[in-house]
Amino acid sequence: MPAYSAAPIEAWVVDADTNEPLEGVIVTANSQLVSGTLAGGEIPKGQLMVMEAVTDKDGRFYFEGWTKANLTTGELRDKDPQIVMFKSGYRYRGFTNDYPVNQVVIGVRRDSKLNKQTVKLEKFKGSLRAYAEHFRLRSVYDQVIEDCEWKKIPTMLLAMDRERRRLKASDPSIVISLPGIEDIEAQKNKCGSAREFLERAK
Repeated sequence: MPAYSAAPIEAWVVDADTNEPLEGVIVTANSQLVSGTLAGGEIPKGQLMVMEAVTDKDGRFYFEGWTKANLTTGELRDKDPQIVMFKSGYRYRGFTNDYPVNQVVIGVRRDSKLNKQTVKLEKFKGSLRAYAEHFRLRSVYDQVIEDCEWKKIPTMLLAMDRERRRLKASDPSIVISLPGIEDIEAQKNKCGSAREFLERAK
């Protein structure tokens, strides 16, 4: 397809216990292009769009609408976009449009089911180890990192790196499925130094 367009996304985030607005929730949205395989699987073909936002005092975040040419052989399917919400001490939330299999390809105009919704984030009430193990974000961000599109989500990456270091300081044996700066540094010959870039972004 020559181009896709996406409608704006406006939504609100509140504390699940108090229903009070949550300020400072970091939200990323990435639209992953894929191509199908004969076996019915998918092969990543890069990112069409990657954005981030932070909720304000009213818990509101907003992504502008966009139109962008697709210069790859891939297409958007159900990851249009993948949305992740993160705030330290809370359970993260992840969203996709989750279309039925027979409706995966729906045309060039994309709308998020999250638009105009209010999302509740729950404080994590278990142990630090259980908190660390509940994250399942590497699979979301691996391709963003591989494509060098991590430069568009510096606030999220800095926050997740701080969270990794905080949890490791409490228990070095904890396994954490959060991408860190060292994961991006592994791509430095391709993408440049993450440490230098993110230091400038602070």
